[in-house]
Order: sequence, then structure tokens, then C-alpha cells
Amino acid sequence: MKYVITIVLTALIVGVGVTAYFKGWFPSVTFNKPQAVSVQNTEVTTKDVVVATPSPVPSASASAEIKADDNQTIIAAVKQALVAKHGSDFSTLNYSIKKVEGNYASGMVNGSGGGGMWFAAKVNGIWTIVSDGNGVTMCSDLVPYPNFPNDMIPECWDASTGKNVIR
Repeated sequence: MKYVITIVLTALIVGVGVTAYFKGWFPSVTFNKPQAVSVQNTEVTTKDVVVATPSPVPSASASAEIKADDNQTIIAAVKQALVAKHGSDFSTLNYSIKKVEGNYASGMVNGSGGGGMWFAAKVNGIWTIVSDGNGVTMCSDLVPYPNFPNDMIPECWDASTGKNVIR
């Protein structure tokens, strides 16, 4: 019983002390109120700056339009190839392009059940699927495409050795 009284009294004294400290009941303890901060405008105005704007180059805008058309062409070809390979369920999925380098492209296909990557190569003017899915690309899939960019597929799985190959 003696210990219980000691613990209660100690808790009461500590509680009063903490309350008094935070309420500012001790005259020697003062809390500094936050000071206002002066913000100086460092914005640069362009009032006196002369900016030369180059006129648009027709070939640049034309190439941008061609690239957009190429992306749609690639997506249509990849979609058609994946529908032929996996069935009509692939016709309702969303297709996007991640990267195009010359005759090689990579991208994503996804739907409500998930998605995966695809890699394609343009052979004789036709975009064909090199590899697709969620897993690692098989090295055997890349044999017909020795120039497929390493930055798109940096590694592949060699089934004959059972090892991952850095390209």
C-alpha cells in the first residue's frame, strides 16, 4: 500500500509540473512566439528582356505528325498480332508504346485483369511480335533479331543453360 501511495503522489507531482511548464506558470520560463518572416520577391520579370522566337520548321512538325501516325500503326499491328497469338480477348485491351528505335519497338498491354510487356520488330515492312508477357524474355526468341536494342531487352533467359544472360 505504501508503494501505491508513493507512485500516485509521484505521478500527481509530475503531472502538475508538466502542466505548469506548458501553461507558463513558471515566470522564469518564457516561450518565444513565432516571428513573422519577411519574404522578398526574387521573381525575374521579362519586361525588359527581348526573346527571339524562331519560326516553326515545317519538317519538324511534319515529323511529329508522322511519328504519331507511326505509333498508331505500330499499336494496330501489335494488337492484330497479339489477338492472332492469344485470342480475341486481346482485342479489348489497352495498348501503349514505351519506346521506338528504328525497326524495333516496346510497349505495354493491359486490361482489368493485369497486363504485360510486348516487344516487336519490323520485318519486311510488317511489325511482328518478338516477345510478350510478364516474365523474362527467352534468348531463343531473340535469335532471329540479333540487332534488337539491348536497352529495350537488356537480358534474357537461356533455357539450355538455365541462366540469365546479359546482352
